[in-house]
Amino acid sequence: MREIVNHLWGVRRDYDRTSQRLVMPRNMNSLIVEFSSPAKADLLLDCKLIDDNREWGRYYDVRYEKGCLVISYRKQNDNRDDNTVCRGEYKLFVAVAGDFGFSPAKNWVEQNYPYDESRKSPPYSRWVFNAGALAGQKFVVSAALTRQKAVAEAKKILNASAGILRREADYAAEVTRVMRVMPDRVKMAYQCACNALDSLSVGDEGLYAGIPWFYQFWVRDEVISVNALRMIGRERLAKNILLRHLSALGSKELPMAYGSHSLRAADGPGWLAVRYLQHNDLFSSREKSSAVRHLRNAFNIIKCRMKNGLVTNAPLETWMDTSVDSKDTREGARIEIQALALALAKGLGEKVFCRTLEQRVRETFWNGSYLYDGANDSTIRPNVFIAAYAYPELLSRAQWEKCFDTVLPRLWLPWGGLSSIDTSHELFTDHYTGQDNVSYHRGDSWFWLNNLAALVLYRINAEKYKRIIEGIVEASSHEILELGAIGHHAELSSARALSSHGCVSQAWSSAMFIELCNELF
Repeated sequence: MREIVNHLWGVRRDYDRTSQRLVMPRNMNSLIVEFSSPAKADLLLDCKLIDDNREWGRYYDVRYEKGCLVISYRKQNDNRDDNTVCRGEYKLFVAVAGDFGFSPAKNWVEQNYPYDESRKSPPYSRWVFNAGALAGQKFVVSAALTRQKAVAEAKKILNASAGILRREADYAAEVTRVMRVMPDRVKMAYQCACNALDSLSVGDEGLYAGIPWFYQFWVRDEVISVNALRMIGRERLAKNILLRHLSALGSKELPMAYGSHSLRAADGPGWLAVRYLQHNDLFSSREKSSAVRHLRNAFNIIKCRMKNGLVTNAPLETWMDTSVDSKDTREGARIEIQALALALAKGLGEKVFCRTLEQRVRETFWNGSYLYDGANDSTIRPNVFIAAYAYPELLSRAQWEKCFDTVLPRLWLPWGGLSSIDTSHELFTDHYTGQDNVSYHRGDSWFWLNNLAALVLYRINAEKYKRIIEGIVEASSHEILELGAIGHHAELSSARALSSHGCVSQAWSSAMFIELCNELF
C-alpha cells in the first residue's frame, strides 16, 4: 500500500498496480468496494454482536444464489464459552453482489489486535472466517437480519451506486462546509470533526457517545454536543436529543448517565438547562412549557440533594465516573455540579436560590487564588473550566483570571493539553494505562475538556491566554489529522506526550472542537 486518502464520504487506498475505493453509504448496512482495475480480495468475516467475543459455537454457510454470494451466520451457545456477558443465540446474513469470481476457502485465520493489547482489553487475538477470494472490479457487501433483506439491499445499491456515491459526496461537502476564515490546517481538522460528529448520529434519533465501545445515547455526551450539531446543520437531531432527555426528567430521579446503565448523571439536569436555554428557539410554545416543567422537576430533585447549603452527588455520578480501589469517586459537593445547578436555577428564574448558592460556593470553594474541586477537596483539576463555561457569573473576570493563573501551571502539559489532575498530585499518572482506569481521570488529557478550556480562556482574556489557546487548537488539530483514527477526534491523550487513546472517535471531543473553532474564527 502506497497511500490512503480519506475523502470523508469514502476512503481510497492506492497500491502499486491498482487503487481501491471503500464507501459505507449513510443509513444503510452496506459497503461499496471498487477497484480501478480487476483485482482479488479475501473475504474475511467476523460476524457478531458488538460485545460478543465468545469463540465457540460460530457457524458459517457460504452459498451462491440469486446472483449473489450469500453467507449465513449462526451463533449458538456453547458451554466452552463464558456466556454471562452475552447469552443469546442469533443469526444474521451477509450478501455480496457484483460481477466477480469466487474461489472458496472456508477456513479460519487468526487476527491480532495490538491496540486492544496495549490498553489491556482482551481478547488480543481472534480467529475469523476466511470465506474465500473475490476476483472482480466492483461489488457490494450488505448485512441484514434476514437473507431477503441482505440480498435486496446489496443488489439495490449495486445498481444505483453511481448516484449513491454522488449523494454521499454532496452530503459530506454540505456537512463540512466552512462558514469562517480559518488557517488551512485548522480548517481541515474542523471539516474532519464535522464529519466525525455527523457519522456518530443515528438518523435524527440520537448520537452515539463514541465508537467502538460507547454505542449508546448518553445524556451528558449528547447534550454537550448539541451546540455543534446545530453548527453542522443537524437542527432536528439537536432538538430531538433535548426533547428526549427533558422528558426523562419527569421522574423523581436524576437521568441515567449511560441509558440503561446503573450510574446516574448528577450533571445531566444542569447541562440540559444550559443547552435548552441556548436553543429554545427550536421549540414551540407548547414544547417550551413542557420543557420548563421538566426542568422544574429536576430543580426539585437537586434541592432534595442539598447538604450544608451545597448540591451533593453520590460516588461516580460526575463525568469523572471511574475509580481505582474505590478511591477518588468524587462524592459530595463538586465545583462543576454547583455551577450547573446555578445555571439550571438561573434558567428557571430562581434568583434567591442563585444568590444563596453563589455565596455558599464562594465561601466553601474559593480560597482567594482558585476554586477547589470539592467542598472538602483542594485538589486542582480542570473542572473549574466547566464551572466557568456553565456559570461564568460565579466569579468576576478578575477572579477567573486569578483562578486560571493559579491552576494552569499545575495542569498544563507542554504538548498542548490539560492533565485531568494536578501533575504534582500523588494520583497523577503520566502515561495512558488503558482499561484499568489508573490514568483515566488521574492524568489522561481529555480532548473535549481541552477544547472547552480553550473556549473559556478565549472568553475571559483572549490576548493573555493566546499561547495556551493556540497550543490546544494545534494539539487537537494534530490528533484529528495525523493520529489515531484519521479524521476523527479521539477520547484522550496520555499526559506525557500527545497521543491518541481511549475511544477512537468520541462525539464530545469533535463537538467541542467545532464549537471552539466557530467562536475563535
